[in-house]
Amino acid sequence: MKTSSFFDYKKNCRKSAWATPEHLSDEDWAFTRAVVKELEGGTPDSLFALIWEDYGHAMAFFNRILGWPEGLVYCQELSYVHKCAFAGMQRHDLPRLKEAIAKRG
Repeated sequence: MKTSSFFDYKKNCRKSAWATPEHLSDEDWAFTRAVVKELEGGTPDSLFALIWEDYGHAMAFFNRILGWPEGLVYCQELSYVHKCAFAGMQRHDLPRLKEAIAKRG
């Protein structure tokens, strides 16, 4: 069986909180809630600090929560988070993250 940190071969999709919630641990869900809080009322700097608090959080966030493994590289630069990622996550990912949290309860 094929395995990947960011791809679900059974569902043929990238792992994410909304498409493959079964891959998230309780710790991942707690982290997802913290990310939502930052996207709703934080700043690019505070989101960057949260994500990169440790590499494990960053890997979980990009590989299993957002399904955007490329973000591990792109978002290592705070300038990219300021220019693109924060606004993009607010616009595209925040609604899906909130819905996934609501479904989980």
